[in-house]
Amino acid sequence: MTYNQPRYSWTQPICAPCYAVEYGREPSRLKVPEAETCVMCGESTSSGIYIRIDPKTAPHPTNLK
Repeated sequence: MTYNQPRYSWTQPICAPCYAVEYGREPSRLKVPEAETCVMCGESTSSGIYIRIDPKTAPHPTNLK
């Protein structure tokens, strides 16, 4: 087992435009927005929207905090 590899969360931030394309409905915002990277497009976002996605298949996963 390698301990130096990054660990990723299944809960990933997503921007509002990507969420609209993926889900086609109004999102629920879970917390106060902070600057993060969108899991789908890789752009900076502070939307406060999160999705559950397998980090192995995500285009731009965020490291586990």
